[in-house]
Amino acid sequence: MPTDLKAGQGKRFDPFESRQCRTVRNALGRSLLFALPTGDMAGVSRAAQKHLSAVGGEAIHRYVTARLKSYRAVFNSIRSTGTQAADTWFITRLLWNQELFFECHEWLEKKWHRSEGAEKKMIQVLIWAAGAYSQLEYGRTDAAGKLAARAIAGLRQYR
Repeated sequence: MPTDLKAGQGKRFDPFESRQCRTVRNALGRSLLFALPTGDMAGVSRAAQKHLSAVGGEAIHRYVTARLKSYRAVFNSIRSTGTQAADTWFITRLLWNQELFFECHEWLEKKWHRSEGAEKKMIQVLIWAAGAYSQLEYGRTDAAGKLAARAIAGLRQYR
């Protein structure tokens, strides 16, 4: 269960233990998903600035700053390759390579809802894999191990 809102003011960012950290993670992730189809980072910048300006502590500041850097790298790759944001697999690869596992999970979930059959199963496997890495980011090895086991079994089946 999350601790109080001040938990994000410590040295460790953890959305599983702090409501404030979870709010920041979710807001930034949502802003990225809304921005990808348009290629316009203005909404992402506004969301980031809101959380950088709020009383949130060092851990939140580091998280937001690092996420912005990674988001910019994703947008720069999209622009430099001329790829459309509708290319689900290219965007998935960009998010994954930037280690934006939460955002990758959220991005794929949108596609998963619209998919069917084997494609839907494969997307679910990738969501589990991204979830495993996301859990590992915060030292949640038991949860990561369970998700990784599901992902490995699915990857073997749908490779």
